[in-house]
Amino acid sequence: GVAIAQPQRRVIALEGDGSILMELGSLATVASRRQKNLAIVIFDNGAYQITGGQATVTGDCADIVGIARASGIAQSAWAADESAFEELIAQSLREVRYDMLTIAVAALGITVLLSLYLAGTIARPVRRLALAAERVRTAKRRQYTIPDLTNRSDEIGELSAALREMTDSLWSRLDAIERFAADVAHEIKNPLTSLRSAVETVARIPDPERQKKLLAIILDDVNLDDVLLNELLMSGLMNNG
Repeated sequence: GVAIAQPQRRVIALEGDGSILMELGSLATVASRRQKNLAIVIFDNGAYQITGGQATVTGDCADIVGIARASGIAQSAWAADESAFEELIAQSLREVRYDMLTIAVAALGITVLLSLYLAGTIARPVRRLALAAERVRTAKRRQYTIPDLTNRSDEIGELSAALREMTDSLWSRLDAIERFAADVAHEIKNPLTSLRSAVETVARIPDPERQKKLLAIILDDVNLDDVLLNELLMSGLMNNG
């Protein structure tokens, strides 16, 4: 039970030959569980020690190691003396270390594969989006676009869609600003041209009446430019507010 409850720990169960002969079914149970972290050490003193020291059949006809192997515990062996016992313990520890090494190598392999998977599915697409965003930021015209990753159903796809929408919105605003600037330049240029022509002409005309008319035209053009500049200022304040 301890070996099952704590598979990460090495469990060593100590038994006697008399005890195990009374519970031979436990060997089959242990074999069926295949707990690699469990080792059973059976001390064969040839007697039922607790019940009065009666002799067991291990010295006559019963082979506990053979019974264990027949029950399904293939790694069963005798230790006739202390050195043989120490060798069996060392072998058991080597197997544990080998299992731990195998698990560590498998964990390392899974970690590497997971890192490659994450790099391919998350890090690389994010890097593509960041590089594209930087290119769009520094470009003067629509030379670059944000990669379309909206076919993905995760956060990367949502980020791609948001960046593409933001970029389209910014380009639309820039186009609107360029059109507005061109319209304003055209509207201001016409009164300025008229104003310049009137100023150049008024100095050449000696007739006071005609000079008054030209001065009135100049004043109208100045007022028109003033109105256009005020509208431009208001439009800028509204866009910023």
